[in-house]
Amino acid sequence: MKAEIALIKGGAQKDHLSAEDVDRCNKMVKDFIMSTDPEQTLILPDRLMINQCFYQFRQLLKNAERGVGAKMLPDDS
Repeated sequence: MKAEIALIKGGAQKDHLSAEDVDRCNKMVKDFIMSTDPEQTLILPDRLMINQCFYQFRQLLKNAERGVGAKMLPDDS
């Protein structure tokens, strides 16, 4: 919640994501895509997470356009 308030106020933010943050974002994108809940939303605490999620969506789209199919979603491992 504090990160969301900082984002809205334009406060200090991180300058890079940790590997755990990237993995968490990628999992959130995968869960969002796989969900059948029309009410599901992504809550992203800062601009870096937003950028990472958009990057992940773009990669998934490019893979789908290339016909990668089942390989387009990252593994849970």
